[in-house]
Amino acid sequence: MKRRPPCRINRRTFLRWSAGALAAVPALSLVGCAEDDATPFVDRPLDDAVFPAGLHAGGMTHDSAIFWTRCADRAPLILRIWPEAAPADAQPAIEVDVTPAEGGFCAPKVSGLPPGEWWRYAFYDDARGVRSPVARVRTAFAPGVRAPLRVGATACTAYSRNPFPALGLTAEARCDVFCHLGDMVYNDAAYDAETYAADWEKTHQLPGYRALLSSTGAYFVWDDHEFFDSGELHAPDVDLSRVALGKQAFYDYLAVDVRDEPGAGALIDDRVHWGSYRWGDTAEFFLLDSRLERQPQSRGAEDIYLGGKQMDWLLGALSASPCHFKVILNSVPIADLPRGWLIEDRWTEYPTQREQLLGHIVDEGLANVWFLAGDFHVSAVWRVEGSGPRSGLWEILCGPAGSAPSKRLELAESVPSLYFPEGRIDFAQGEHAATWIDFDPAADTVRPVFTRAADGEVLYDETISARSLDES
Repeated sequence: MKRRPPCRINRRTFLRWSAGALAAVPALSLVGCAEDDATPFVDRPLDDAVFPAGLHAGGMTHDSAIFWTRCADRAPLILRIWPEAAPADAQPAIEVDVTPAEGGFCAPKVSGLPPGEWWRYAFYDDARGVRSPVARVRTAFAPGVRAPLRVGATACTAYSRNPFPALGLTAEARCDVFCHLGDMVYNDAAYDAETYAADWEKTHQLPGYRALLSSTGAYFVWDDHEFFDSGELHAPDVDLSRVALGKQAFYDYLAVDVRDEPGAGALIDDRVHWGSYRWGDTAEFFLLDSRLERQPQSRGAEDIYLGGKQMDWLLGALSASPCHFKVILNSVPIADLPRGWLIEDRWTEYPTQREQLLGHIVDEGLANVWFLAGDFHVSAVWRVEGSGPRSGLWEILCGPAGSAPSKRLELAESVPSLYFPEGRIDFAQGEHAATWIDFDPAADTVRPVFTRAADGEVLYDETISARSLDES
């Protein structure tokens, strides 16, 4: 089985800023663009030819993050990381020697970072005296910390519809973390490794993604178009060679954890892309794979939407989470909407496992479980079910940032009284939109905000309390 080719790393030194001093640095909000601010080493010229796909960070924990770039010619690099609060003449707190892997991919995971702090970082080719852009990332809150958290999110960015102004608006929202809910790249016409790579490369080069991914760290969920359209992906004669290419390209081009989980039921090999990340006791993000472990032929029997290991992990991890908010990143919606919204490609086609998950949440009395999803090409805020205790669960559809108009929404809008039941759907619209969500554990509230990509007009800005929903 093919894993991400490892780049060689070596932590070189801790310079002027001791670990104790770093822990005392106050957490800062994101203000402006990293390139506009006085930071160490930015006098070195930026060279996009050496770093053609920019850089970003992901997989953030309270003491680590994965830092990604691609070097055009595999030259030895140095990753430099420093606190956002460091003075302009400070030396970097951490330097890591990086030898790019085949293809020039670099994704070192750096541990030992103090929690809850904003960091700046860049990759440097000191032999040529050039650097990548400068970017930012925040480490997750320390265990036990309950603090407000702003989460940006989107889905569905077909390259043909770029430049995706929704991404720039999200970058300006000063998010602590960004979540991509799938269909970041549409590889429907890709049949070889070169085309998959080219699709990812040109997506990373778009100004919207450059701005957003350099403004904060990210978690990524895949959906069908990272491989190819779901109609072919779930066909009995699926082209497994293309699935393998899509999976490898995803792992090559994103800062994500790659791990083996033998027997999980993933297509192609044992590498899985599901797990969770805690931000103190504020929120735990549960990243699901509802694509490659899905078995469409199982519908109507003992259906399999998630592989057995993934489902067992999810149920146990939800129950064990100490976090106020439990946020499930789910590429395809789980809400049981009226049939006019169409149901062929979501949880409701797999009722056994859907019942298992939602029943577990209710039976265990798990408060503040929130679903974030994409896929439908719609911005939405709606209840997971229309009545009963599950009506206290909410799903937020994020984006869309760059998709075709939603046929589902067009159909639903044709008979509003039928497809928009009163008290069930709080908001739904199909224009491209930026999305961010404020999670406030002290107030016990969630505040989704949607702004129209075309002009920045606020389309929705409401505060929801899950506590009151249980009483509805």
